[in-house]
Parts: sequence; structure tokens; C-alpha cells
Amino acid sequence: MATIAERLAEFQAKRQQLLEKKEALVQKAVVEEGRSLDEKENEENAQLEADIKACDETIATLKAHEALQATKGKPVDSNAGRGEGAPCADSSPLITVHRNLPKGIAFTRYATALALGKGNIMLAHTLAENRYKDTPEVIQVLKAAVAAGTTSNSTWAAPLVQYQDMAREFIEYLRPMTILGRLQLRNVPFNIRVPRQTSGVTGGFVGEGSPAPVNKPQFDNITHPWAKVACITVITDELARLSNPSAEALIRDDLANGIAQYLDKRLIDPAYPGVANTSPASLTNGVTPQQSSGATLAALDKDVRAIMTTFADAEQGLARGVWVMSASSAIRLSMMRTNQDNKAFPGLTVNGGEFYGLPVIVSNNVTGSGSPGDQFLILINQSEIMLSDDGGIELDVSQEASLEMNDAPSGGATSLQSLWQQGLIGLRAMRYIYWTKRRSTAVQFIDKAQSYAS
Repeated sequence: MATIAERLAEFQAKRQQLLEKKEALVQKAVVEEGRSLDEKENEENAQLEADIKACDETIATLKAHEALQATKGKPVDSNAGRGEGAPCADSSPLITVHRNLPKGIAFTRYATALALGKGNIMLAHTLAENRYKDTPEVIQVLKAAVAAGTTSNSTWAAPLVQYQDMAREFIEYLRPMTILGRLQLRNVPFNIRVPRQTSGVTGGFVGEGSPAPVNKPQFDNITHPWAKVACITVITDELARLSNPSAEALIRDDLANGIAQYLDKRLIDPAYPGVANTSPASLTNGVTPQQSSGATLAALDKDVRAIMTTFADAEQGLARGVWVMSASSAIRLSMMRTNQDNKAFPGLTVNGGEFYGLPVIVSNNVTGSGSPGDQFLILINQSEIMLSDDGGIELDVSQEASLEMNDAPSGGATSLQSLWQQGLIGLRAMRYIYWTKRRSTAVQFIDKAQSYAS
């Protein structure tokens, strides 16, 4: 239900539009063309004047009604709920102000302040006080005693809850960008062993007086260690110093996109086996794919039926099943048509939707590292994927380091560039995360999906 103030604003805006329309009518006919209004224009002008008068009357009525309502108001008891003997408080009404910053900007301002301070927390705090008065949580975090340049100390005190909030907000901004963030996986802690049943017991009919068979189930354990993903972005000193809201969004998006793209590719690429004590294998690694058998709808039906049957034979339920595909695959498949010229998959769009009765996640990172043009249709049983994620971001800043400016660094001391010499600032973001399949059959996929509807 609209308030009096909202209705007043509506009628005032309407009155202004009518005035502008009347002015434009007279300007065109009388001033520009030097003539009197014709019959049709006179009628329109008279109607505009009547409408303006009606608006004036309505506005006057609303203002009178607003004044009447004000006389009926009751004073607020500022001590209500305080209990007997409570100290008196200011009788002025409580006003709450909500900041409307985009997600991730507070964390980005924290990163920018660190960058400007070149890792010096005291200097970063002073800069934040001068630049970011509307984000007091940034000032509060930088005010705390922290080891220079890092934000990963687990023994922080209560004031640093603000940092956790900012990091969580950044993760919330990052999560929808990643396949991982859109999957609903089984969350488990780091460094645990999860028991898994590999075979079960079987029963059998037993004759009268005969012994019942004794069986035993088989178990093993899955170890779920920790791993971290890191991304370094480099900005100029000028960008950090002269940044405005547009530059803040640029830095935020650069950090988020770097982490999102890397995580998605490592999660999906069948060629990535993982590295012991460093990173998990991709979900598709070790899975024998169903090769695309043609470009027709019949071929697609055959291939989808094959991997769904594999799921069923492995006793994998599809209640939590989800498809993962690239945007180009989603476009092609959503445009496939039946022999009756109807859309074969009306629920599928470039943004996701439904495919063979299951939800779809669309990402541009669903490609193989060896063959970037090779695309996959991946079916995942979300309930059988375990994820460990600390939900935070660790941030380090340096202007003195030398970097190998390469998105696939070799680790050797080759082609290093000095950040200090070139007036650059390096920001490194790290996230602790690990995933694994509880059962090896929890993921199946079709290879060469780009052939469908080609």
C-alpha cells in the first residue's frame, strides 16, 4: 500500500509531465510556426489545463490529509522496553541508514588500501580513513594489529569479524560466477577421512532347518585434505591512487574472474589428474566419456540415454542430478527442432533452464585444456560430490616483489619483472578449497558435444 508521500510524489511528477507537454504544444505552434492553435490543438490544450487543475486539487487534498495525520500522531516513549528506572534516552526517532554498495566493493577497498599502503597496515589504515569513510568496516579491520600484508591469521580477535564479513561478501559475489558455486554439493571439513561402503551384504532364501548365510560389507576411506587456489593481479600505482567507483569494480571483477575461471577449468577439464598434496583432480578425470555419435536429435537421445543408463546401473540417483554445459552448447541445443518443427528442448536457454528433465548450469569454461574447441555435456550427481571450502579469501600485497608475468608460470627465475621498477602493485588472492567424488561413478559426460546440431 502506497504512503501519502509516495502518492504526492506521483501526482507532482504527473503534473510536471502535463506542464511540459502543454509548453511543447504552445512552443511548436505559436512560437516556432507563428500561428494560432487549430481546433484539435485547442482541444488538447484545454484537456491538458483540466488535467493540470485536477492534479493541483489532488495535491492540495493530499497535503491537507498529511497535515491532519500529523496532528493525530502520538509521541514515542523513548524508554519503552527499557524497564523501570532505566535512564532516559534522546526522544528523537531512531534512524537506520543502509549502505547500498555493490557486493565485493568493501573487500576491494580493503585490497586497494593495502595496495596503496604497499603492505604497511598503519599507512593503509590512514589512507582508508581519508578515502573510505562510508565503509567503516574497512577502517576497523586495518586499525587492528595485523601482520603486515596478510589477512590469514587465525588468532584474530573480535574486531576482525568485519574482515570475515567483507571476505564472505566477496565470496558471495564470486560464487555465482563459478560452477562450484552453483552446484549444491555435500560440504565436509578439511583433513578428514570419510568411510565409504564398496560392497554390501546379500540375502538369500533359507530352507527349513538350514543355516542362514553370513555376509560382511566392504568399506574403505576417502581422505579429504586441503588445497589452495591462488591468483595474482597486477595494477598500476596510478590506478590504486586515483581509483574511483569504476576502478574499484574493475579490480573486484579482475580478482573474481581470475579465481572463477581457474576453479571452473580445474573442476571440469578431463585432462587434469590433480597433483598429490597440491590440488584435487577434476571431476571428469578418469571417467570414460560417451563419444558423440552424430549431429541429429536421435544421436543426442542415444548418447544421453547411454550416460543416464550408466548412472542407473551404478545405482546413482538422478534426484540431485544436474547438467553442466558451455554457452555455445546451450545455444545449439536450445535451437534443435523435432521433425514437426517444434523446439526439442523448450526449457533450455543460454542462461540454463532444463535439459532432459534436469537443471542446467551454463559456463564458458566447459572445455578441454588440450582441445579448447572440444566441449562436453556433463552429468553430475551433486549428492556424491564432497566439497571443503573455508569460505574466505586470503589477500597479500606487494610492490617490491618480482613476478614471472605469465598465467602458467614455470617456477624458474626466468623473465622476472620488478614491480617496484615499473610502478606496479601486485595483489594475490588465495582460497582454500578441495573437492572429490565420493563414488567414482558420480560424474558422466559426453565428449565432442559441439557436433550436435552443427
